[in-house]
Amino acid sequence: MAILKTIKKNNFATLRQIITQYFLTFTFLSPISVFATEEIKTYVNSVDKRKLTFAAPSWEGLTENGNGVYWEIIKAVYEPLGFEVKLKNMSWNSAMKLMTEYSIVDGVPGETLESNYGELIYPKLPIENEYLAVLFRKGSVQAKDGIPDLSDKKVAMRKGYELIESGEEYGQFELREYGNVKRGIKKLLAGKVDVFVDELAEIEKVADELKIDLYESDFEIIEFQTGEYYYLSFDGHSHKASRNKSLAKVYDLRVLELNESGELDDIYERWDIDKPAIIDAMTHQ
Repeated sequence: MAILKTIKKNNFATLRQIITQYFLTFTFLSPISVFATEEIKTYVNSVDKRKLTFAAPSWEGLTENGNGVYWEIIKAVYEPLGFEVKLKNMSWNSAMKLMTEYSIVDGVPGETLESNYGELIYPKLPIENEYLAVLFRKGSVQAKDGIPDLSDKKVAMRKGYELIESGEEYGQFELREYGNVKRGIKKLLAGKVDVFVDELAEIEKVADELKIDLYESDFEIIEFQTGEYYYLSFDGHSHKASRNKSLAKVYDLRVLELNESGELDDIYERWDIDKPAIIDAMTHQ
């Protein structure tokens, strides 16, 4: 009866909103979905909020316009458990700062385990394999088993990113750091460095701005898997650590469920992104 009175009062104009409101009210006042395991319910009940905000740059196939692998996995993990998920695009530094300093953002996907942003909490399961790309003049770099040999090269990267290290895997090289991708590529064009290393999408974006056709020019690109992963990250500072450990644990348990049901494969395949093999290994343990 109360529902009918509300509909009449609003002249039927907001029927969908009213139904949604009653549905959400029921969801939050009721126990977690019957499909959730008791273990998941325990962790969800320990989280003191039901609205979660995730932020990241707009990455094609990952976090673009509310879609992509990262966003779809996050929604599939948390929304069925009664969480309201908000997704925002912003610069990487802004996303991490709003998470670690201001608690406006709850989680940021796409971080490595070697973060420069202090103490973070990660799920055990990664969200994506880490791929990098090297840009160089044709014939100047060789690769073995897909890994570029950068021995005796002057290698440019963005300052502070430390994407790869000089040593046994990639050879001993001289590191040159620059403030942004564009400056690093310009140094390569000018012959000041031999190689530029970054994510393929970042290199392609700047090359397009500089009107360089990377695939019809004097340059080559090798994209390679580093053997490392990207993760969903949460702030690990003391007053939020307990809640965020629970959110990370929920992520792991739900991803295993999604993988077993086949829904996770559907997400990765829809965006033509390789699923980290470790997810299958841990699903069948």
